[in-house]
Amino acid sequence: MKRSVSRFALVLALCAIVNALGCSDEVAVTLDEVEAAQQEILDLFEQHQQATQEHGWAELIVMERAQRYSRELQALRSAHATDTWIDIALARTGNTGASGRSIVITYLRELEDERTRLENLVAESQP
Repeated sequence: MKRSVSRFALVLALCAIVNALGCSDEVAVTLDEVEAAQQEILDLFEQHQQATQEHGWAELIVMERAQRYSRELQALRSAHATDTWIDIALARTGNTGASGRSIVITYLRELEDERTRLENLVAESQP
């Protein structure tokens, strides 16, 4: 009986490790999607700027946004590499219990909403 319980515990532990590794890979893939979404948003900002002939302040906004995106992506990649999500979880959700996966997916959804808003803005500014 003890032997079957210990085997069961070992199997559960292995399943947990495999699951964690699978989530880790999912987070890495999602981080790549975040980076692509950030670049698409920056491209849309530039398209909008060109379509509306709004130079000067718009260029500063694009540069500021690019820098912010770079910092955010670096922080997420660092947290993923070191498995230290607590600071990001606290800053983004106010909850230290949020998982890295949920943080990254939520951020990607926010970026997708922003991209959709900008796509509509660019479409409206086209003649």
